[in-house]
Amino acid sequence: MTRVASLLTELTLDEKLQLIHGTADPDSMATGYISPIERLDIPPLRLVDGPLGVRAEGESATAFPSSIALAASWDPDLARRAWHGDGRDAINRESAPSEFG
Repeated sequence: MTRVASLLTELTLDEKLQLIHGTADPDSMATGYISPIERLDIPPLRLVDGPLGVRAEGESATAFPSSIALAASWDPDLARRAWHGDGRDAINRESAPSEFG
C-alpha cells in the first residue's frame, strides 16, 4: 500500500475536511494555509497566489507572464524558464516545500 493510500485510511473525516478546507495562516504570510496533522506527520502547507508569481502578504512580488501569454508564444523553453523562475522565487521566499529546494 502506498503512503497516500495508507494515510487516507488513517485520516478521520474531520482531518480530511481540514486538508481540503484550510484556515488562516498563523504567521499571516500565506494566502492559504493547511494545518498540519501531527499524529500522521503531515506538515503544514502554506499556499501563495499564482500562477503569475509568488505573492505573500506584506511582501513584494515577482510578476511572471500569464500561462495564456506563455502558450501564445509557442515557445516551450520560455514557459519552462518562467516556471523555473517562479519555483526559484518560491524557494527563496521559503514558500515551497523543502523537497523542492
